[in-house]
Amino acid sequence: MKKFIIALFCCVFAVINCATAATHTIDKRQYADWSAPKFQKFVRLGSKCTGQFVAPNIILTAAHCIRNDMDGCQFTHNYKDEYFCSEVLIASDKAKDTKQDWALLLVKSPSFYSKNYFRVLSRSSEDAVQQAGFGALKILSDEEIRAIREKFLNFAKINETERELLKSNDSGKEESVLNRHKYDEAAISELISFLEKEAAKPKSEGGLGISKLFGEEKLKYNAECFAFETNGIVVSHNCSTYSGDSGSALWIGENLLNGVHMMGHRNAIILGLQSLAQEAVDTNQFYDELQDAIYENPVKKDNE
Repeated sequence: MKKFIIALFCCVFAVINCATAATHTIDKRQYADWSAPKFQKFVRLGSKCTGQFVAPNIILTAAHCIRNDMDGCQFTHNYKDEYFCSEVLIASDKAKDTKQDWALLLVKSPSFYSKNYFRVLSRSSEDAVQQAGFGALKILSDEEIRAIREKFLNFAKINETERELLKSNDSGKEESVLNRHKYDEAAISELISFLEKEAAKPKSEGGLGISKLFGEEKLKYNAECFAFETNGIVVSHNCSTYSGDSGSALWIGENLLNGVHMMGHRNAIILGLQSLAQEAVDTNQFYDELQDAIYENPVKKDNE
């Protein structure tokens, strides 16, 4: 078995300019018809993660999505609203190496095999990709984005120089200050806590009017994003993702798998920042392992 190496880009963010349009989406995806053939290859693992068929009986996902369910089953949900059991074939040891965050699951019952599945590229390439998963989707108005950003800056530790920049009401200077604090996890956590409490309040009571910022277990599709490579290895992508998209596919054309999403950045979603480099596992990292798994686990017929 080949030894694999994965490299990751640093996370870089670009700020959405709230003055350019009447409304913005922090998340460029749209709801997808999960029953359409194009999307039938996707599965939801529990209520947390995304996976996809890469053979009629094998599902690819992120290793950190693996849970110890009953009797060794990873309960999997397909587009027919059916739950079925899959067992772990291979899962990287994320405790030792979070950079090889992928796993293969074997579907136990032939009645749940998929006719639709991705063909995995033996060699990934930098290219336009598509992405779909079960992460959050929320379109916010300019007013809502502005209110969220202002609240975050209140939680962040702003110095006097930065306060003076904010007083100028210059949007460029505000975004400069915002970018300096975009990795402030303490401020992000306070902001999320605030939003969770305020989300249920109507605007007349002073809330932000955000009915639902997280969740919704429906498939969301992003048709316009890119995967990036270093030395021939795909290490990042700019697809809009959030919690629930872990293990989701990055693919090119109609059916060619190019990579798997590992980690997203919640500050990109919450603050209206678009990540230019989220973490992705390259298909080269699991190609040989997948071929071995397919060979060692042939598809059975219903009566076998």
